[in-house]
Amino acid sequence: MKKVLSLAAVFSFFVVSSVAAQSEVAVEVQNFSVWKVLSRSVVVNWNRIDDADFYKIQVIRSDEGHVIKTLKVNKKTTKKKIAGLAPETSYIVKICAMVSEVCNFDANAPLSVSTKPLFLLKDDFE
Repeated sequence: MKKVLSLAAVFSFFVVSSVAAQSEVAVEVQNFSVWKVLSRSVVVNWNRIDDADFYKIQVIRSDEGHVIKTLKVNKKTTKKKIAGLAPETSYIVKICAMVSEVCNFDANAPLSVSTKPLFLLKDDFE
């Protein structure tokens, strides 16, 4: 027995598929940049996205190649200090905006940043 799909069923399938595909498109975070670099931390900033539920930031140590830290950031925040980093070390920092349960780190260009060396004060030698 052959099954025949009604025109309404086929139309319904394409409409639902189209809406689902549109909602899964990742949103690009605009003007993601390094605002400040210190020896043990960096501060990044970006433009706010009105539809974002929150942001996620990943920190990857360049020489190891794996995520060492993931931060969840409030949707109203546009600047974040990433602390607990090693001095004189290179990192890759990625961001994504969580919109409609979709967050894609590949939708944004990653930042490359190197922390500054630890400086000792002159008084430390006296």
